Parts: sequence; structure tokens; C-alpha cells
Amino acid sequence: MEHLQRNIFITLFVAIVGVLGFVLFSKAPEKSNPQPTPEKTLPTTSYSSTNGIAFTYPTKLSLTDTDEMITLHHKIPYKNTGGCDMMGDEKTYDTLTDFHVTFRIASTSLIQTVRNMSSYIPKENFEGDTLKVTPGFIDSFEAGELQGFAIYEGAEGCRYTTYYFPIRNNKTLIIQKESIQALSGVRGNAEIEKILAVPGAISKEESENIFINILNSLTIK
Repeated sequence: MEHLQRNIFITLFVAIVGVLGFVLFSKAPEKSNPQPTPEKTLPTTSYSSTNGIAFTYPTKLSLTDTDEMITLHHKIPYKNTGGCDMMGDEKTYDTLTDFHVTFRIASTSLIQTVRNMSSYIPKENFEGDTLKVTPGFIDSFEAGELQGFAIYEGAEGCRYTTYYFPIRNNKTLIIQKESIQALSGVRGNAEIEKILAVPGAISKEESENIFINILNSLTIK
């Protein structure tokens, strides 16, 4: 009899503990999903040219505007042998360009502009009044209100990518973004680490983010 009472007591105790555990667990506050920490935003300013190009860009970049071209540029104090090893230049420079983008409008159609700028492109890549996309060579490209094509013209992290966007009045917006060989990884990660240790240096990833944000804000009046 005593053994039976002990078993009943143990069973009741386990049941009570289970009920209490369930109640406490069910009343525990739900954990909210952690939100990503917002990226530090750079101070920006707005720009509008006489030919109707307008965009927002970080104030850390310098802007120059001539009758033919708008240039966004950034450089840091860093001794280097030049932007591209393939240039065969043995000079040593005191500053390194880590961001360089130009904008200009050609008074010709998309196809004619590409023919003028990139005469090496085979004729089979032209289809009527547009370009035939060839991934890795001629890529379609969209950002903000812009829809066009991107063509990388270089090798080993040198030279630039040219973006062509057809705009009103049968004209073409040409944007060129310079490739920074020293930040491409071609020369090794050790140099990249040294460059990025310089205050204000723009990494390859930051450069791309800045560029895309500029294009997303760009309008042509």
C-alpha cells in the first residue's frame, strides 16, 4: 500500500512539474528577429549639369565639370607604381586613385556611339538599333531609371567598364568606371590591406556601392 502511494505521489509530482513548465514556456516572450545594423551612410550632395544630368554623390568625392565631361574622383596618399602594371610606367606616384567615374552625353544613337567608342566589337553583336547581349562581354545593365549595356574593356584589373544608355532625342549617355588594379586582388591581398589602412580609402565593395547609389539617383532632364 505504501509502495502504491509513493508511486501515485511521484506521478502527480511529475505531472504538476510538466504543467508548470508548459505554462511558463508558453508565457515566455517571443524573441524578435535581430535587425541588421544600418550601414554608415556617407554625407552626400546634389549636382545638376547644364546638359540636364542630375544625381546625388558622396561629398568625399571631388567633382569636375567641363563642357564635354563630368568627373567624380577620389584619391589617397599612397606611394604606388601607377594604376596599371600593363602601362610599363616605372615612375612612383605619391597618390593612388581609388575611385574614378566619368559621365558624358553623345549626340549619336546607341549603336553609332558604341561603334565609335568600341570599334573592335564584331558586327554580329549589333542587332538593329540595339546590342546583342553576350554575358561577360556585353551585359545588359539597369540602375534606377537607366536601362542599357555594360562592356568591360580591359584585362588584369586594368582600364574600365563602359556603360551605354540610350536617352531622349536619339542620344546616348556614356558612363565609364575605372578599374583600380591595386584593389582588384591581381597584385595580392597584402597590398589591398595596406591601401585600406589609409584613412578614407575606398574599397572595391564600397566603390561599387557608391557607384550604384549614384546611378539610382541619376536623372536626365
